[in-house]
Amino acid sequence: MGVSSGMPPIGGFSMAVKQRRLSDRFAFASQLQSVKNERDLLTITRDEVERTTGYHRCWLYLLTPDRSAFELMDVAGPVPSEFHEHCLILPVAGDSMLEEIATGTEPVVVVDARLDPRTDQEMVKKTGSVTLITIPVRLPDYPLGGMGTGTFTEEGARPPTEEELLTLVDIADQVAIALARIRNQAQRQSAQREQDRLLFHLAQLKRQESAVVLASGLVQEQSQLLDAALGCLAKLEEEGLNPAQASDLRNLRRTLEQMRELSAPLAKFGKRRPAEILPVDLNDRLTEILSIVSRLLPSGMVVQTEFEANLPKVLGDPSMLDDVFLNLLLTAKEYLPPGATLSLHTRANEGWVESEMRLSGLPSTFAVGSGLEMNLDWDLCDYILRQHQGSLECDSSSPIYRCLVRLPAQRDGARRSRPGNG
Repeated sequence: MGVSSGMPPIGGFSMAVKQRRLSDRFAFASQLQSVKNERDLLTITRDEVERTTGYHRCWLYLLTPDRSAFELMDVAGPVPSEFHEHCLILPVAGDSMLEEIATGTEPVVVVDARLDPRTDQEMVKKTGSVTLITIPVRLPDYPLGGMGTGTFTEEGARPPTEEELLTLVDIADQVAIALARIRNQAQRQSAQREQDRLLFHLAQLKRQESAVVLASGLVQEQSQLLDAALGCLAKLEEEGLNPAQASDLRNLRRTLEQMRELSAPLAKFGKRRPAEILPVDLNDRLTEILSIVSRLLPSGMVVQTEFEANLPKVLGDPSMLDDVFLNLLLTAKEYLPPGATLSLHTRANEGWVESEMRLSGLPSTFAVGSGLEMNLDWDLCDYILRQHQGSLECDSSSPIYRCLVRLPAQRDGARRSRPGNG
């Protein structure tokens, strides 16, 4: 028996056989739905092959993207050690049997590899292969590789019956679907990891950008304070020291101390450090951040706070959480007209700590929702909050625009870890 000329007509089997095949196919497909990796896929497939056909092993080869070779994905069941040694990569060119498998859609059966002219006899001797059965594993319009089974020297030749061959085809069809799902899932996970990596670097860049925004406002105040200090010095230069000048000197000292205090938050914010997970009091963090950002808010804007007393702490990296709230407040600053009200609220809610920013007193024609959300670095905030098992929700459906940050409250005895590690 060589290459099959097609699957046996299903009408050639009794109703009992057809019902058993359908039942086996359904049960096997149900098993594969929970498989999450290629190794488990092959183990379950090998068990099904052995149960339904009596062959004790199963292997899976995948075509390289250019279809120039088969790469051994894995083997389940007993095979000679030489099989692993010599069959990891099988170039297609120049091997008539592999060329047939790579381009065909029908099962390829070699009853006795020692006698079949299509086989590489040197490879047959090295591996002890006898009966080789390869079923194409493919999607409707795309070949993935081949599922194989068979016998080795100690077992001798054992060709499959027509029913066994058709069963192997059924199994390979289900393997193709499961393999495509596993690979798509792996690609999505890889893409998510890459996105998280890029967002982490973006977070560092946004930190620098936010520092520049803060600096532009703080430096203006520093400039005014410096002018006052220079004025005091000019008076000292023009006149001798007297009680009034001594008072000016004290004023100069206070001015310089104010400059130092004004610079401290910016210096602290701009300092990069490794992620550190600590208990964070959001009331304290929001109070400090608001003290910085309030200097930059438009005149006439009303700022209100309603912080719940004895608020549970959250576990997180203070620097990263600061990025979220700074992002929200600095973005809101760009869209709030004079006379608007910005209010910050915190509360505990069933195991969560919620921080809500509300914008009210806006003209009916003022489209804050779409503008703020477009300029809010949503991906960055979402990334940071996901690392802390939290979330961000914005609602512009009512006259009061709301942004709600939710973070899990710290549990007693919770252990420190890096963001995203659970």
